[in-house]
Amino acid sequence: MCMAFYIGSKKELPIIPYDINKPSFHTTLIGENEEVIHKHMSFQNILYFGSNQGCGCGFRHAPLYKGEWLFFEDEEENPPEEQQQNHQELYNYIRTHVENNAKVEIYGCWEEEFAEDPKLTEEISLDDLINKNFYFKERGFYIVKTGG
Repeated sequence: MCMAFYIGSKKELPIIPYDINKPSFHTTLIGENEEVIHKHMSFQNILYFGSNQGCGCGFRHAPLYKGEWLFFEDEEENPPEEQQQNHQELYNYIRTHVENNAKVEIYGCWEEEFAEDPKLTEEISLDDLINKNFYFKERGFYIVKTGG
């Protein structure tokens, strides 16, 4: 099972198809089975976003285990420089396509656990996404401020 990430925005954001020949950050429309994600988001425009691994696992993330988030790195499976590149591309995508002083929402969970309620809500800055100490927490809901 893989991590799945969703971004919600006031306006429609562009689709960036996954290119198997040049794997990188990508976005897609949510599938019918993912529609339940709307219950977590205040915005109607929601996309799935993924990493160079084709899923959300290429982003720094902390799995939830017995009520605690585990922060660890498997450098063979997910090299830090690739993780940072994925975070940088997400940062660039938001910076390019979302107005300054606007907000986006991000929710991360394991695939097929879309209906599970968030375990925490955090307001973060856009710059936090590229901080090497930032990890998405499983079932974390993030309100990302783009400026101000």
